[in-house]
Amino acid sequence: MYAGSYALVWSGTSPVGTVSIQGSNDFALNAEGGVAVAGTWNTLTVNYNGSAVTTIPVTGNTGNGIVDITATGIYAIRLIYTAGSGTGNLTVTMNAKDS
Repeated sequence: MYAGSYALVWSGTSPVGTVSIQGSNDFALNAEGGVAVAGTWNTLTVNYNGSAVTTIPVTGNTGNGIVDITATGIYAIRLIYTAGSGTGNLTVTMNAKDS
C-alpha cells in the first residue's frame, strides 16, 4: 500500500474516546489467515482533517473525520479505538491504494 485513508463516523449518547493508527513491519499472517507473528506496533503521526496528530478525538453525540495516510512503506497498519465513556457506534471505512 502506498496510500490509504480511514473515514470515521460516530453517533451515540455522549461517546468519548480516541482513535489511533499503528504500524508494524514485523507482523505476519499464516497461510490460514491467522496471526503467525504478533509484531511490534508503533503509533503513527497521521493527517487528520488537515492536522498532524497521533490521536483522534471522538466526542459529541455525532461526528466524523478523515485520516489520510500517504507515502508509507509500513508493512501493516491497524486502527485502534480506546473507549472513554458514553455509548454509541463508530463506523470506519478504509480505502487503500496499491502501487
